[in-house]
Amino acid sequence: MTGRASRLALVAIVTTLALAVAILVISTVLDTLPGSGSTAKSPSNSSVSSESTADATPDDGEAESPSESTEENSATEESGTGAPSERESSEVMPAPDGKSPIGLPPSPPLPNLVSTPLPPTASAAGGLVEGFPAAVIPLNPNTAVQSSSVASAENRLQVTLAASTPSATDAVLEFYRVSFAALHLVDSVAPAASGSTALLFTRGGPDTVLLTVTPDGSGGTTYSVFGAFTATK
Repeated sequence: MTGRASRLALVAIVTTLALAVAILVISTVLDTLPGSGSTAKSPSNSSVSSESTADATPDDGEAESPSESTEENSATEESGTGAPSERESSEVMPAPDGKSPIGLPPSPPLPNLVSTPLPPTASAAGGLVEGFPAAVIPLNPNTAVQSSSVASAENRLQVTLAASTPSATDAVLEFYRVSFAALHLVDSVAPAASGSTALLFTRGGPDTVLLTVTPDGSGGTTYSVFGAFTATK
């Protein structure tokens, strides 16, 4: 029995030693396998990754906060619309008394075409009535007066003239355009009966003259003039 027990103890010791050697061999083999050091090096990789992330993040001094950006945009908008520009704030200064808005003296008033005392109301056939303003409404050359009249009330004077001339209608129109232009009366086309031509002469005030011309069929012209004038009291 003693010899058998000794052999069993020896077998147990040898088995234990063999198991220890096997564990040691397995451990050595695992250490030599590819990728066995990746786990151990992972902390350093994490450190490098964290450093890269830190480099990619802007410094506190360089980063622009959303509130700062909003304030800058608001300041830009206020500078564009809050303060008026020189053109918007400019005003036209009133012109001094007696001068136009651009600083030029006003045009002198036009002289009256008729003056007081005005002639009494009257009419005449075959010639000019007494008091007819021939200096304002001259007769076309070679005119034969058929009738004329004057009518006055207070400072208003109305005159009429009916006449004929061997001159053509264009010549009569041109004669009165030139004559009235010297008095600052400017013509414009006025309504007229069929076959006739009418011009209205004005000069920006109450004074007006209406001229109507009609061909007489023989190369001459019959024409009429109506004038309305105001005299200064």
